[in-house]
Amino acid sequence: MEFLISFDLLFQVTDIVNRRQTITHMEQDMERYLHHRQRLSKKREKTFRRRDEAIRAGKEATVVAELNDQIDGLNANIEYVQEQITECQANIMEVMEGKDEVDAGDVAVVIDHCSLQEAKYMLEHFLQLTINKV
Repeated sequence: MEFLISFDLLFQVTDIVNRRQTITHMEQDMERYLHHRQRLSKKREKTFRRRDEAIRAGKEATVVAELNDQIDGLNANIEYVQEQITECQANIMEVMEGKDEVDAGDVAVVIDHCSLQEAKYMLEHFLQLTINKV
């Protein structure tokens, strides 16, 4: 026997799912930015060493200048990635602050506000999803 789920309950569940998906995507972006910043920092350190070796070896000024330009470019890239990280952190905090309840409370709030028929309907579908995943 199928039960219809109320629009309010559907909205609450959809809101929780969307919020969690948004946070997950933002966290994935953050990890990507952090990894990119780390790669750029390692490349910059390697370029610093190459420049220092070029200076010690008495290489031409053009070689040292080219390495300095590379370092400047890497610094600019690192600064840009850091700005992206900061923005991503702020966005994650904004989404998390917009929540009315904590994560564990989200489910409790939904259950507290649904009828017995809606609870049965959700339980049936969640069990079906679980069985289909196995």
